[in-house]
Amino acid sequence: MQEEEQPAALDVRILGPVKIYRDGRRLPLKPNGMPTRMLAALLHDAPEQVPVEDLDRRVWGHTADAHLRQKYATSIRAALAPGGHLLQEENHSYRLGIRREAIDAFRFRAEVDRAEAMAGRDPGGAATLLREAIGRWSGQPLAGLGDGWIETWRGELQRGRLRAVMRLNRIELARGVSEDLVAGLAGLHADHPDREDAAELYLMGLYALGEPGQAQEVFQKWTEHLRRHLDVPPTPGMVELNRLILARELDVSARLSAGSRPAPKPPAPKPPAVQPSEAAPAQPSEQPTPHISAVRTIPHELPPPLTIFVGRQAETTTFGAVAASPATLGCRLFVIDGQPGVGKTALATHWAHLVAEKYPDGQLFLDLQGFDPSETPLSREAALGRLLAGLGVDPREISPDLPGRVNQWRTAASGQRLLIVLDNAADAEQTGTLIPASSRSLVIVTSRRRLPGLGVRHGATFIPLAMPGTAEAAEILVRHLSGRASDTEAVQRLVRLCGRWPLALALVGAYAATRARRPLHEIADELAKDLGALDTGDSTPTINAVLEWSYRQLPAQAQRVFRMLSLHPGPELESRGVSALVGIDTRLADRTLDQLGDVRLVEEAQGNRFALHNLVSGYAATILDQNRGDTAAEQRREAVRRMLDYYLHSADHCASHLRAHRQALQLEPPAEGVRPAVVADEPAAIAWFTAERDVLLRLIRRAAGLGHPADAWKILATMADFLDWQGHWEDWRLAAESAAATARSAGDVHGTARAERSLGRALTQLGRLEAAEQHLRAALHGYRTDDDLDGQMRVHSDLGDLSLNRGQVQDALKESRTAYRLATAVGSEPDRATALDGMAWCHAELREYGAAADRSREALALHRSLGYTRGQAAALDTLGVTLCRLGECGEGRECLGSSLVLCRQSGDLSGQAEVLEHLGDCHHGSGDRTAARAAWREAHAILVRLRHPHIDQISRKLDDQPQATA
Repeated sequence: MQEEEQPAALDVRILGPVKIYRDGRRLPLKPNGMPTRMLAALLHDAPEQVPVEDLDRRVWGHTADAHLRQKYATSIRAALAPGGHLLQEENHSYRLGIRREAIDAFRFRAEVDRAEAMAGRDPGGAATLLREAIGRWSGQPLAGLGDGWIETWRGELQRGRLRAVMRLNRIELARGVSEDLVAGLAGLHADHPDREDAAELYLMGLYALGEPGQAQEVFQKWTEHLRRHLDVPPTPGMVELNRLILARELDVSARLSAGSRPAPKPPAPKPPAVQPSEAAPAQPSEQPTPHISAVRTIPHELPPPLTIFVGRQAETTTFGAVAASPATLGCRLFVIDGQPGVGKTALATHWAHLVAEKYPDGQLFLDLQGFDPSETPLSREAALGRLLAGLGVDPREISPDLPGRVNQWRTAASGQRLLIVLDNAADAEQTGTLIPASSRSLVIVTSRRRLPGLGVRHGATFIPLAMPGTAEAAEILVRHLSGRASDTEAVQRLVRLCGRWPLALALVGAYAATRARRPLHEIADELAKDLGALDTGDSTPTINAVLEWSYRQLPAQAQRVFRMLSLHPGPELESRGVSALVGIDTRLADRTLDQLGDVRLVEEAQGNRFALHNLVSGYAATILDQNRGDTAAEQRREAVRRMLDYYLHSADHCASHLRAHRQALQLEPPAEGVRPAVVADEPAAIAWFTAERDVLLRLIRRAAGLGHPADAWKILATMADFLDWQGHWEDWRLAAESAAATARSAGDVHGTARAERSLGRALTQLGRLEAAEQHLRAALHGYRTDDDLDGQMRVHSDLGDLSLNRGQVQDALKESRTAYRLATAVGSEPDRATALDGMAWCHAELREYGAAADRSREALALHRSLGYTRGQAAALDTLGVTLCRLGECGEGRECLGSSLVLCRQSGDLSGQAEVLEHLGDCHHGSGDRTAARAAWREAHAILVRLRHPHIDQISRKLDDQPQATA
């Protein structure tokens, strides 16, 4: 067996961003890269073997390409060098030979266990040991490594920390009460309102401090919280605790010494019966039932912590002092301004991670695109829409106009402890409306401009960011050199040549770090030669000059790829898209992106994707435009065509997995050499759309400028179902508006009709029914002009849905009948079945149950003959509801149960919630209130996950039917 690394040699830290130190020196490992995610998956079992199948599941969630797995293993070995031998592949498994004592999470667990063992005989020593163990944490464990299996392990680690915090506070309270201790217990209770042990400690602390009245008030509020959100009463132990407080008979010491464990927890509500793939990880017995009634998901949108951050001590000290002081004029607001590339976003991100834990109601990050070379600044309406969506506001309820959104934002943010980073602001007008009034929030704004208006109106603290000093700049460079800092004269010379520009220092440092055999002074000579007169000390190099130097170091193929990247819309790209754009195979694209990443011209993001700094993208566009010959222009046109074909055909393929029988999209074959993405099933299609959503939305906006206006409505057509079913209705609306305007400008009647229909559907989902009807009618007019019966059929179906939303059932029935007639005329069996189901639902709403049952059975038979799972689920749902209303509850429940199974098989969460609600209605109608609540609860849990607007209706049903008591 291979030799394992001695714990003294390595210090592995995962209780925060993943970092590894060898003899006090940090190893070059990106905390948010895919190799680091793979490393974390191996660390979990170190030093034992991890089978390849388990490793793939942990890192990718599916079987991975062996080449990709080996590539990341090579990156890990390089990062561990000279300990690269520690990672071995053997017996179809990987083994990381690092002892557990070297990993901070396992040291933390061991220290907590020792503290627990000594608590009875030496409580002071146990408290000290627990404080040291908790002090190992530096933020969210495994920060920046995504979700899935990582999130499961992260949850286990966080629960371990919480148990340690609870134990420490219990020991400290037994040793003696103080105002500081009780203040800490108040915060603990506020952060974990569902936990009985936190409430118990806070109540005992208040009583011990001589505040029994306040303790009673806290108990009453907590009891109300349990009733409203968990639908359970306090346990007998907590009721007894409150009685003792009321009678002034509580012996805090005796209760604490009765045992190390807290009092029993509230009885758990029945959990939703979700699929195994959706179920939450198993919880330790100490963990309370998750709070499934909270409608809002707490946003955590900050970018991953920075791999390298140096200096800015004066600015950080100012930030810390002001952030800790009481706010007097609304929220605490900081404005960082400075030149491009000076490190504004890096500083804002660093600050945000320093204080993130103090803002438990959410952390929001928004790129305002103020100086993006390829995008217009984000409008105030769009910015407010994204912030409101981040806080979980139902997209249907977001106001369509600016004044309405401003008021909604003020209301949503009121009283919240929010941390908000507004990056790349254009001006004070764009930013001012986004500042919440709550004194409990903190906002950090970055901009290339000074924004004095924010000081006058919002009392902002301004942090002008200059170039770092010489010593600080040298430290930045040294960190990027990965230890090659012995030649201090060369370091200082490189600092002067880079003009102390942080982005330039990162570029030069990355270049030098990948050429370890070349002396540093030679690299300085090379840079000085290329920059020419800039090495005189009389002028400061422009960032483009340093970018040009980095560009010249690349081989010719990588230079060509870099130039062509300026044609990509961003914000992220991956090797297959680059392969199509440049016209090279995927493996070469992958290697070239790695080369560009080595010199920091692209930055690796999550999921083997890459991003360009806007300055770098602008420079790539500049050098591409410098070659304006006919041949170069033709090459650019071909590259754009290949790129658009890749995304359009990939999206079309993925859309076919979401809806097999959809409106036809006639596409020309892709350009020669383009290999669109191929996925196996619906979950993989959704994953592809999720990763490429922003790219596709940008392509819709830019299609006309790229010379292919028809691609705007075609791309929109491929992703409409994804945007609809995933609840991205505002994005859908904006994309449809852009595509419709592009098609109208091009005189494309068919394309205009397609985009107008899509816009009408999006507006229907957003509840803007009058505007939706206008656009649907415009689409219908276009289809009639184009003599397109298929399109007319679909619009009539959409108008039926709109009428049902208005409660106009007779109108909806009329539209469904028209859709059925047209579906028969064009010979579309899937759409005829859909129209039949629409008619059936209308009949059921009109209490014409015989007709409803007949139509839904007819629809079901058609869908079954076609093998359309979603259609079968919808027809079974309609039939089940109809039968329940007819009093045939047994058969109705069977239909609803079959519908639920089909929804689960297809991964249709929204459909599951709808069927579960109907199943609950059926149980309630037959007098089984317990079964009704169970079904409604499961539906509610799914709607919480989706942030669905139907949550309130389900919540009212649950509130109107209190849980039965024994």
